[in-house]
Amino acid sequence: MSLIRRGGKGPRLRCGRISLRGEAGSGAPLADRAVPFIAARKAMVQSRLMQPVVPRSVEMSCAPAGAGCFAPITDGRERWAARQQIPRHRHDQAYAAVVLTGGYEECGSGGRFRVGAGDVLLHRAFDAHLDRFSAAGARILNLVLPDPPPSCDLGRISDPDALVRAAERDPAEARDVLREQLREVRPDREDWPDVLARRLLEDPACRLEIWASEHRLSPETVSRGFGKVFGVSPACFRAEARARRALALLATSAAGSHSLAAIADAAGFADQAHMTRAVRSLTGLPPGAWRSRSIRFKTQGPDAG
Repeated sequence: MSLIRRGGKGPRLRCGRISLRGEAGSGAPLADRAVPFIAARKAMVQSRLMQPVVPRSVEMSCAPAGAGCFAPITDGRERWAARQQIPRHRHDQAYAAVVLTGGYEECGSGGRFRVGAGDVLLHRAFDAHLDRFSAAGARILNLVLPDPPPSCDLGRISDPDALVRAAERDPAEARDVLREQLREVRPDREDWPDVLARRLLEDPACRLEIWASEHRLSPETVSRGFGKVFGVSPACFRAEARARRALALLATSAAGSHSLAAIADAAGFADQAHMTRAVRSLTGLPPGAWRSRSIRFKTQGPDAG
């Protein structure tokens, strides 16, 4: 993804006019009264210069869910600056992000992961995440993944250099190398937002107020603390998890074996209408369209038009 500065230009310094005319009876030297103004102006300019450079594709992805606006992803390498932060965004394709150097924290649909060189983050289609890069920044190799979707969220490879060489020759070859080297790993530490995210993924019917009470936290603390880490409220995270669960059921259930109402119930929704709104918001299409696509793929094969 290409990097841009908002507005297309760097910040400008517009010099203000400083009046050296003192107020009656102030008694303070004129130079002393000018110093605070100059210091404040310099601090403002420095803060503007330190604002992160945001990728154009990420800015596009900040449109409301369901607007059909997804951050594009392609095979290739990316470089991210020190302390860069990418707002929460969504891709409509599954892909692997292989960390070549540096490290970062990713908080997304599968949980929170802190990764470094050799680690691989695996994303399913319509997953959302935000990223916070370390002081070293990071270089990443992205590889778009075909069906079936990844079976884990975090893995590790033994020879990133071999993967890079394969990607330079042919991305398809690199995907084969990735499959051969990839080993699943588990996050090494958890705080209560991570525990809650895992619970919401495992149990779509989880009641947030009950969970908060069980962990001796107020509902306000849970909502605020979770949102600070993941960029969305626990209720929104749960709704998206239910929508992705419904998508998986739509893709795997045989034609006519389960009604849409039964899938809505299995995914944790109150009713079919609730599921329809959530799936449309997540993907831009209603559940019925996804079921039709799944049936056509199964009966006609992956190359069917």
